[in-house]
This record gives sequence, C-alpha cells and structure tokens, in this order.
Amino acid sequence: MTKFGMIAALSVAAFAGIALSNAEAVAGPIVPAGHYCMEEFGEQMTDCSFTTYAQCQASASGLDAECSGAPVEYDRARFQRHRSR
Repeated sequence: MTKFGMIAALSVAAFAGIALSNAEAVAGPIVPAGHYCMEEFGEQMTDCSFTTYAQCQASASGLDAECSGAPVEYDRARFQRHRSR
C-alpha cells in the first residue's frame, strides 16, 4: 500500500470511529475574563454579566441554574505559567 493510500485508509477509519461514537459534545459558555456566567437550564439561557461569583450565586438561587467562570487572577496566573515556559 502506498503512503497516500495508508493515510487515506487511516483517515476514513478515524472519521468512521468519530461518526459512530456515542459521545455527546458539550460546550459551556465562553466566559469573559473576570466575569462569571449563570446558565439557566430550564430556559436554555446564559448570562455572563456577573463580576463576582457571589452575584452569580445570588441570581441562581432557587433556579435550575449554575455559575461558572474564572476570576481575572486565575487568567493572569495561567498566562504567566505559559509565558515562563
């Protein structure tokens, strides 16, 4: 089998494996730096306007919702780690 034929066969096998897999793709909201997002499941709504986790939790209280996001300090620390490599 030629090199091109081998690559084509492997590509087809990989695509078939992905297409036939049972896994669901789950994506969360893109959270702006220093903000928190509340995702309300019943309404399929996302609000990323919160600047503190406490604000987000207060709004999510009593709802079928959860808060996510990383504070600015986390983003800065992650950037510094990658920059120092």
